[in-house]
Amino acid sequence: MPKTTTIHTRLKGGAHLKTGGQARLAWWRAAAAAMLGLILVAFPLAAGENRSVAAPNLANYYQDWSLTESKVQELAKWDVVILEMENQARNPELMRKLRELNPKIIILAYITAQEIRQDAANGPSQLRQKLASGIRSEWYLYDAQGKRMSYWPGTDLLNVSDRSPVVNGQRFTDYLSLFVANTILSTGLWDGVFYDNGWAGVNWFAKDRADLDRDGVADKNVDASWVSGMEDLFNETRRVSGNNYLITSNEGPGNREYRDQLNGIMLETFPSFGWKYTMEVYDYHAGGARRPQILIINANTHNTGKKDDYRTMRYGLASTLLGDNGYYSFDYGDQTHAQTWWYDEYDVQLGNPVGTPVSAANKNKFDEDVWKREYTNGVAIVNATNQPQKIELGAEYEKIIGTQDKTVNDGSITDRVTLAPKDGLIMLKTFQKITDSVFQNGAFLRFYTDTGGRSRNGFFAFEEGVPGGALLYQGDLNGDGQEERVITKGPSIAAYSVAGTKLFEQFPFGKTFKGKLRFAVGKLFPKAPGKQIIISADQGGKVVMYSATGAVMQAGFYPYGTKYNGGLSVAIGNVDGGNDSEIIIGTGRGRGAEVIVYDQRFAKVKKRFTAYGSGYSNGILVAVGDLAGNGQEKIITLPQRGTPMVKLFTGAGKKITEFKITGLFGGDRLDLSSSDVNADGKREIVVMSAQ
Repeated sequence: MPKTTTIHTRLKGGAHLKTGGQARLAWWRAAAAAMLGLILVAFPLAAGENRSVAAPNLANYYQDWSLTESKVQELAKWDVVILEMENQARNPELMRKLRELNPKIIILAYITAQEIRQDAANGPSQLRQKLASGIRSEWYLYDAQGKRMSYWPGTDLLNVSDRSPVVNGQRFTDYLSLFVANTILSTGLWDGVFYDNGWAGVNWFAKDRADLDRDGVADKNVDASWVSGMEDLFNETRRVSGNNYLITSNEGPGNREYRDQLNGIMLETFPSFGWKYTMEVYDYHAGGARRPQILIINANTHNTGKKDDYRTMRYGLASTLLGDNGYYSFDYGDQTHAQTWWYDEYDVQLGNPVGTPVSAANKNKFDEDVWKREYTNGVAIVNATNQPQKIELGAEYEKIIGTQDKTVNDGSITDRVTLAPKDGLIMLKTFQKITDSVFQNGAFLRFYTDTGGRSRNGFFAFEEGVPGGALLYQGDLNGDGQEERVITKGPSIAAYSVAGTKLFEQFPFGKTFKGKLRFAVGKLFPKAPGKQIIISADQGGKVVMYSATGAVMQAGFYPYGTKYNGGLSVAIGNVDGGNDSEIIIGTGRGRGAEVIVYDQRFAKVKKRFTAYGSGYSNGILVAVGDLAGNGQEKIITLPQRGTPMVKLFTGAGKKITEFKITGLFGGDRLDLSSSDVNADGKREIVVMSAQ
């Protein structure tokens, strides 16, 4: 349905206009808003909430006019992207691709609020040509001698004040707000607008030279008129666009204006006005009532291009994490905001903040000191002083395992750190438990990325009340939102509630079975309640399936017939991208290193392939995991004996990569699983010592 707009006729700063100008302006606004209401595309905002929750949240201030397929792939990793408005004319399909790659992304249109390029009328930008064609000469900012004023090379300033001349019932702010709503936001490509240069006045630059009302005399109190006009621009943009879009700007030199008019601000070239003052402005705007709220801290290399200035990057990021609703941006500088630099810290998932920022010396907010803020999965620390600081953390935390600044992000576990001046640090809480994964109680677990890099520090996983050496699954088995346990003990497999009540116990291969059970848990039937359990063992060739309540769903299936006795490994996952998950079988001793992919009922072999060559016959382990966080699960394999070479395959049997496990493990004492230990939507490969 076409969206209608309620008409409100009001005029700010009317004392500076003639009576006829007031009437024409009010009529024009009402008529234009009514017409515009027929063509606006509404953006569904979740009132009172921000869409992105887990920190750190990231923004990219990308002002290049030329998007490419590869750049869109990179930009899709950010939560908020500010794109030069010209991209809607040049690259609309790439903008749609960006949203397709990241449906939760927030895309804001970049446009300057108070200036325009001097070549706009006949320059290369299609949208600026269109914008310039409607700008009247009276709307430029002039000095008392009638000369146009310019702040940035190659641009002319425009008069956004409430004393800007009225031409045909319009001021410049009316024209610009309608241009943004009608020409930009109505395309459906954007979630809102980013007005560059949200100054809280112009006299810091104009130095008492500006002639706002064009009477040939330099005006007094120009800043108050400028602020009133900017407020009008923001309010009008929101009104004529039906209150359906995010209206944001950047923070001008030394002010705290426009909190009530905006969904958020950018603090550019952090900390351009000093750390304390900038953080106070950041905190002030976080108290604004409009939601969603996008508060961006943009730190950069100050136009040096040193993207490996990791300390500056960390300082800005950790400072952002001290505040609420913050999004972090790090790039080249104000000469060119067009980078897609990615840092180790960006991959960390701290979760949600726990409490408020704390000063080490109990100083007032935000006096220069060491500050930290706890998150559900870790902590952000800032040294805002000019001296190195030794910091007692009060508990053990784990440094991230980085690939860039390895001297800082070395993966060490410690309860104290020394932090350089003007530096920041992100650390993770240590953990001794994994969920939604099968592991052996008492085993030493190590965690790897899909390329073989270490993801977290390893640890001995041991749960009290569970026999050592037992296989254990902890997760929501029956779909009740609670954590259940599935535990093997000798020949039996049993499930327990969170309170310890036994839900069922089964003996899949009989009470006299002497081998070691193996099992996998997963959702095979979307419409069935809870998950399913597939059981195999290190000997024999039988596979059994139970429901979440212990009901027998498959009493016995023999992939290699009843005479095969070499054992099997099992996994569950959606490896072909279809609607249903598959059962993955890995062969044991005496056969080639074969992987078989069955449908959820063992009725059809979807794929079978050899993982380590037909000459290897000592058995393989299989697991499944979405290792990239893109919804595509991969098959993971590991030999039971010999060289511990992890391999990754698609569901079609195409090898993606492989890497060798080195270090603490012996070749005959391994087991395999996957788990999301970083809470980032990506599962890690878990290799464990088997007893």
